[in-house]
Amino acid sequence: PYAPSSSSTSASSHLVPIASAESSLVPDAKRRRVEQEEEEEEVIDEVVDPLESMPWPPKWWPERNLKSRKPQQLLDEQNSLGKISTGLASLDRELNGGIAIGSVTEVYGQAGCGKTNFCLQLIVDVLLEKIRNPDVYDKFAIYYIATEGYFPLTRIVEMLEPHTSSRKEIANLLQFLFIEKIQTPSELWHVLANKLPVVGEQYTMKLVIVDSIASVFRVLGEMQGPSVSVSDRAMQMFRVSTVLKRVAAEYNSAVVCTNQVHVSSNLNHFFN
Repeated sequence: PYAPSSSSTSASSHLVPIASAESSLVPDAKRRRVEQEEEEEEVIDEVVDPLESMPWPPKWWPERNLKSRKPQQLLDEQNSLGKISTGLASLDRELNGGIAIGSVTEVYGQAGCGKTNFCLQLIVDVLLEKIRNPDVYDKFAIYYIATEGYFPLTRIVEMLEPHTSSRKEIANLLQFLFIEKIQTPSELWHVLANKLPVVGEQYTMKLVIVDSIASVFRVLGEMQGPSVSVSDRAMQMFRVSTVLKRVAAEYNSAVVCTNQVHVSSNLNHFFN
């Protein structure tokens, strides 16, 4: 909102002839309208470059060891990292043991199909490893980034109760769970580039979840409309995906991103 200028308030504080009032207020009105248009143009200019809020590369970006390795070495390294169980034996068999550590896994499907519950099961499995292998999971972390709604903490507690002896034990497990609520690509970038690396330096980052990855870019399109080009939005997604891959590799983490699939009942455009 724009506050009224001093000239407009002073003109309304005393009586003047109608003709002189109109002649004195019109220039002020035009001036205020021009100033407002200029300020709106400045605001638009601030959002024209969506990549400005995503400086590249991130500050924590370390130099990579480009030493060449043979395929068998890469396979052995991948196998040594292990897997995270999905909680479903049949699915674990199809995935050769579960969700891979050190890489990014995308879980996609229609809204309401159970993607978030799938992620919660992964969280529960990692938390329970603290009970099964306390020495291996001495100081670990799970980083959950929510882009739609809030984290269902009550549901996590209900899933942990059958496997724990008390609420105190559940509370001790939940201290290793870090939760972020974000809505825009710039907020997501701030978490990935600034906040997550701090946790990664203090804890063993076992699992990173972004639920869901496309939501923040969809919200950006609704907020800024055509001011953000398709190429700029694609570059934003490319930078985010690249950082997620680097997080998985640098911290030996399992990174899981959920994504929605929208099905259109009108297929005529495919045949025209």
